[in-house]
Amino acid sequence: MTDNHLHAKVSRRSLLRGAALGLGGLGTAGLFAHGGLFAGEPAVASAPITGLQPHHAPKAKSLIWLMWGGGPSQFDWITYKPELTKNAGKSLDLGGGKTGKIIAPEVSFKQHGESGLWVSELFPGFASVADELCVIESMKCDNAGHPGAFKQMLTGYDGKPMPSLASWIVYGRGAANPNLPASVNLMGGSGSSGFLPASTQGVSLDLQAKPPSDGSLSTTRRMLDAIGEHNQMFGVNYDFADVLSARTAAGELGYRMITAAPEAIDLSKESQATRDLYGIDEPENFGGKSSLEVPVLNIGGHKKEYAERCLMARRLVERGVRVVTMELGGRRGWDHHNHVKAGMTINAKVVDRAIGGLIADLKQRGLLQTTIVAIGGEFGRTPFLQGTLGRDHYPRAYTWVVAGGGFKRGFVYGQSDELGKEVVGDKVHVTDLHATLMWQLGLDHKRLAYKVGGTDVLPGERFTQVHHGMLA
Repeated sequence: MTDNHLHAKVSRRSLLRGAALGLGGLGTAGLFAHGGLFAGEPAVASAPITGLQPHHAPKAKSLIWLMWGGGPSQFDWITYKPELTKNAGKSLDLGGGKTGKIIAPEVSFKQHGESGLWVSELFPGFASVADELCVIESMKCDNAGHPGAFKQMLTGYDGKPMPSLASWIVYGRGAANPNLPASVNLMGGSGSSGFLPASTQGVSLDLQAKPPSDGSLSTTRRMLDAIGEHNQMFGVNYDFADVLSARTAAGELGYRMITAAPEAIDLSKESQATRDLYGIDEPENFGGKSSLEVPVLNIGGHKKEYAERCLMARRLVERGVRVVTMELGGRRGWDHHNHVKAGMTINAKVVDRAIGGLIADLKQRGLLQTTIVAIGGEFGRTPFLQGTLGRDHYPRAYTWVVAGGGFKRGFVYGQSDELGKEVVGDKVHVTDLHATLMWQLGLDHKRLAYKVGGTDVLPGERFTQVHHGMLA
């Protein structure tokens, strides 16, 4: 394997915003500037790459990664612990001479589907697809702080800088459609490509962008041709040639996308029945005395936007995009140190119908068997009280939900104890989840190596393992 050195002498941001050889230097506002097809940081646009050969026959083709930033309460979502109610108010030994007061969820749970999966009353959308869900009750990460845990959820590491899971997948599998990015971020942060080739970085797609005029396209085409010729002549002599090449290829990709695949971002082509399935046109109404009157952190105001992007996620994987990422909440949106029921009630109204609709839509189109939908936060919440009717951060035992892509259906994998305090069976570390997702996409994390400074670097720790018990 050849040695892939980093281009560390110049930052990606400064290079791509100011270098004369880059697209930023010549200007392609219709593709990369604010309001163009690719929103946000233009430097990280992804090039179409071939990827490696799968290590084994893949069960899935694509991943839709739905992150809830802030740490949602599993006890008010999809982890049913009746002992919390029976023991509410009692003291719980936290170790080190510390104790906490057990707090019961203020919501009711019911069993749903043929599987009898328990789901909170706040999440009827999840309940409607209960038989498609694999609930991982035994998740664990290593950091109780938002920045570290969030970073670990995206990359597998909470300390050293590493590529995101999305970039590892693109590195291993490449793009399935030459006219679309291999990885698209529709909302929030998705991590960086790290030391992997810049072409593995996802792009941020602006759903509100308007197609450029024919005249603008003609000008852009001439610019791209000139840039490509110039870079071919001189770019190879620079230590940032990899980023420069990815930037140029991203321009070509953007041009192809807005000329050859405009329907990929045209939600007007969807039927009203499909829009209704996702709840796109449903008012963001919390009914009666609004929960918004309670002073609690929440993601209210994003319902329509979130539903539209869930529909866009389906359209993108339908057209061959390998990874679609969405994050809603940042550090605070699901961070309910106080009034957890009020916060979860608001947030569920924003995301629940859209995610239930997404899973149902993928299934009815025959896409769910080859598409993985993964949902969760950087950690969960405590079984004991914090603040006013709230819960603290909890990395020791929490929940993620996975659907499709060859995962077991209507199934609970792993186990926490009767109070949800500790994992007591089939612990799934963050890196284990990543490895299992990659496995279903045809990648073996133990063989997916990239040379950095002469050393093979793998996506995971020494003890990372694939959990075949959650796979069908």
